[in-house]
Amino acid sequence: MNENSLGLKKMTDSLEVKYNGYLLFSKLELGGFPNMDRLVESLRNCVNGLPPVKITESERRFYCNLL
Repeated sequence: MNENSLGLKKMTDSLEVKYNGYLLFSKLELGGFPNMDRLVESLRNCVNGLPPVKITESERRFYCNLL
């Protein structure tokens, strides 16, 4: 973490995905990026009323698809 001139802490290298306050994925905890198929499935399930499921595995490689 870095502190700026205002004393506010800035997180670097983090990616936290939450739905309604529930943590679905944390790069800080797992050290990598989420499997995008699993992340989309988890978010879709939440939107459809199913309980949130935390993603517990990360991908070491990340491919960015711009939509």
